[in-house]
Amino acid sequence: MAGRSYTGNVIVPMQPSNLGEPFSAPTWLFEPKWDGYRAICYYDKSCIRFIARRNNGLTKWFPELRTLDLRADAAIIDGEIVAIDDDGVPTFDELRKSCRSCAVVFNAFDLLTLNGEAIRNLPLLKGKSLLKRIVRRTKNTELDSQIILLATAWRA
Repeated sequence: MAGRSYTGNVIVPMQPSNLGEPFSAPTWLFEPKWDGYRAICYYDKSCIRFIARRNNGLTKWFPELRTLDLRADAAIIDGEIVAIDDDGVPTFDELRKSCRSCAVVFNAFDLLTLNGEAIRNLPLLKGKSLLKRIVRRTKNTELDSQIILLATAWRA
């Protein structure tokens, strides 16, 4: 997988890459792709913004995500905006509708900064532990429960 890229104040989310053959190794973690919009969440107590990988604003399209509440003054989080139907199945087509018939959630994957401090230089599992501590679960916020078993293909 490609690494995180920082260009000035714009953060480009990690993109998946094809490694050819499936593999498993005890020093690697993997994360599921939820069939949604990959987004960077810029959070502070007065403003929440969701930006797509091409620097497009997503916040106005998903007002239900403005309820994100963190145990932090400020944070930047990598994640995915996903529409979930009544059976718990992701449905990408619902994301593109202005009047959706299902829940929209932000699945948080990776904590990039916390209260102005860069987290990316910490070991991956330490960053994920911090993320778990600051995310307050709401009906529109999820922290992948499989985060330790299925995390990004970065070295742990």
